[in-house]
Amino acid sequence: MGDSVKRVLLTSAGDDISKGIAFRLAKAGCRLVLMGDKNQLQKMVGDMASSLKEVNAFKIVGLNMEEDLEAVFDEAVDLAWKLLGTLDAFVNCCAYEGTERGLYPGAAAYGSSLAGVQQLVRLSALEIGKHKIRVNAVARGLQLDDEYPLAMGKEKAEKSTADIMPLLRWLDPKNDVGSTVMYLVGDDSCYMTGTTIFVDGAQSIVRPRMRAYMIIK
Repeated sequence: MGDSVKRVLLTSAGDDISKGIAFRLAKAGCRLVLMGDKNQLQKMVGDMASSLKEVNAFKIVGLNMEEDLEAVFDEAVDLAWKLLGTLDAFVNCCAYEGTERGLYPGAAAYGSSLAGVQQLVRLSALEIGKHKIRVNAVARGLQLDDEYPLAMGKEKAEKSTADIMPLLRWLDPKNDVGSTVMYLVGDDSCYMTGTTIFVDGAQSIVRPRMRAYMIIK
């Protein structure tokens, strides 16, 4: 992670993936501002408190999405900036779900959104690289609590692991994605930008898979 403390703004819905990311970054000594639903984030921080020495590493900025969108974001970003003082990394957690791989009827919007995110990463890296800002994405595989495995039936999904998973397991939301994000936030990835890293255990090669993208600046 380098010698200096990294200051990170992380958007989160209080889900297991963003919780795993926040935990890994906090353990590495990062100072974090979590942005999202205040109640969900307070619960998430409470769940992590017993495993972390520095619970004060977290600050929470609530977002009330029922109010005027632009004004809410402006206020939240201003508050986050005041809490951090400066910003080393922005981690935006968002998910795109699908049950098929490749081109198929009825998926124009879904496919376009996936391609759009990848191109956004590439073009953003091209445009703001001159400001020494890097932009990368992490495309994750499925975990057992995602929509597709749950629709299949969790017990059936677990039994099928050996047949459809090259690494013989589903994604671990607590560790698998967080370690990759920690690498991208740190100094060891200082010459990496415009790249999408697949953390899916080769799920996308052998079976239809959902991929979730986190844009990292």
